[in-house]
Amino acid sequence: MNREIVEQAMQKTKWLRDAKFGIMVHWLSITKPKEEEEAIADYNEMVNQFKIEAFCQQVQAAGADYVIFPFGQSTGLYCSPNSYLEQILPGRCSGFDLALEIARNLEQKGIGFIAYLSSEVDSCPDRELRDAFGWDLDPVDKTVFQARYLPFIEAWSVKFGRLIKGWWFDGCYDQHPWSLTQEWSNARFDFPAWARACRKGNEQTLIAYNNGVGSFLPICREQDYVAGEATDLSYYPAEACVGYSQWHVLTYIDCIWGHVKEAGVIPDPIYTDEELFAYVGRCKEKGGAVTLNVGIYQDGTMPEKSIQQLERLAKFLVQKS
Repeated sequence: MNREIVEQAMQKTKWLRDAKFGIMVHWLSITKPKEEEEAIADYNEMVNQFKIEAFCQQVQAAGADYVIFPFGQSTGLYCSPNSYLEQILPGRCSGFDLALEIARNLEQKGIGFIAYLSSEVDSCPDRELRDAFGWDLDPVDKTVFQARYLPFIEAWSVKFGRLIKGWWFDGCYDQHPWSLTQEWSNARFDFPAWARACRKGNEQTLIAYNNGVGSFLPICREQDYVAGEATDLSYYPAEACVGYSQWHVLTYIDCIWGHVKEAGVIPDPIYTDEELFAYVGRCKEKGGAVTLNVGIYQDGTMPEKSIQQLERLAKFLVQKS
């Protein structure tokens, strides 16, 4: 590898590496409340009732340095108006720009915003959305899909500008037996074009493509950090960089990714302080970046026990450094 290029890549991801940790949430149209009687069926009303300040204050209290927040995931609904999608298929975006207001609030608190988005629509049951993006028109190379999806990404990139410090793309599974995209391998991505769309509003934005649980290798040269999806605490970095990409791990600490099955209380943290602190500390010692997924209720609040554990983690990391 070219050492100079590695150093340039590592300088670009320095803010991510220097962060104590980040929080990811899976807030979607199917997210459930704590109590069944609190449930809101209408998506726009859900978005309108999201407690932005309470959510951002919890992130701040936890000591997280950035948040990975979804525009949407496999439901056909998105929590931020998108000028391109409104042209080709109106009615799939919320009226209120929840994601933008969260990003602005977090910025005021010195906390970064990373956008989560699927790289495909094959897992979406919304047939009209699949048709609008041309998913089924060319199953071999998805050129039509990419030509329609990249302006969709670019529209948000331009609107958010430097508020989007990074992108985390899901669903890049490269024809695994359980893949949702059996007809499209990662080799078919036009990665330079994806990078241009993502960076239209911020040339310094970071990009990650998730190619499956337990995979800590980048899938292209344009990938700035590895997605690092994990379901336990068994993955550790050998060093900060993997090829030209920043090592990064993402795992959940309470419910399994999202609170989407039924209304009720999100489970308590699944790891003891000793287990979680030792893991994150060891990853940070090697220059790794760590994101911890926290359950979130329909109203935008997160369980206090999880936030309190992260607050203790943040203090531990500060003392350790």
